[in-house]
Amino acid sequence: MRIIGLIWLLTSGVPGSAHAEPSAPAPTAARAIAFIDVNVVPMDSDRVLEHQIVVIRGDRIAAIGPSSTTAVPAEATRVEGHGKWLMPGLVDMHVHLNDPDDGALYVANGVTTIRNMWGFPETLA
Repeated sequence: MRIIGLIWLLTSGVPGSAHAEPSAPAPTAARAIAFIDVNVVPMDSDRVLEHQIVVIRGDRIAAIGPSSTTAVPAEATRVEGHGKWLMPGLVDMHVHLNDPDDGALYVANGVTTIRNMWGFPETLA
């Protein structure tokens, strides 16, 4: 499964309460990150998978499974998530982005992908 965007919600599911750590290094193919005991909101049906481990390697989800049976790689950076939520990033396909600094507002509210409807050359920069 390829990751387009994941949002790590630090509160007990309050929409718009995303947390990002810009100083954290990006995961590499050799390094794993494991979210431990999180509630996962999948996109295949209307449900919540409770007490899951999600292992990320590079830009891929390497494993998702129950905390009781899913192995965490020894070298993985562990992110404790009891009572927290992990879900795919949201997509907004109709945005009029005037100020490039507004992009951070999208991420802060769980939107990891936008389609900008403006066609100004300055916007591309």
